[in-house]
Amino acid sequence: MRFNDRLKLMRKTLKLKQIELAKKIDVKYINYNRYEVGFCEPNIEILSKLNTIINVNINWLITGNGPMFIPNSETDNSQVTGKSQDYSNDDTNE
Repeated sequence: MRFNDRLKLMRKTLKLKQIELAKKIDVKYINYNRYEVGFCEPNIEILSKLNTIINVNINWLITGNGPMFIPNSETDNSQVTGKSQDYSNDDTNE
């Protein structure tokens, strides 16, 4: 699997359209589309935004090694998708 294929898989996993993800990382739709088609690859600034905003594992995105997303205790993918996930634990009332 190539970089652009992993980028597309990541976006589809998040159930986002290209234009939605492009807006979240503050790039023009046409530029994001070129990344997914494989015409060009994003620079380090865009990769950093994907990591910061989406929690994507840059190592996975570039090499295919490791998990797709990096767990982050302060954020989860609900910020990206708009869908919240319940991580509550019954032990929190102690």
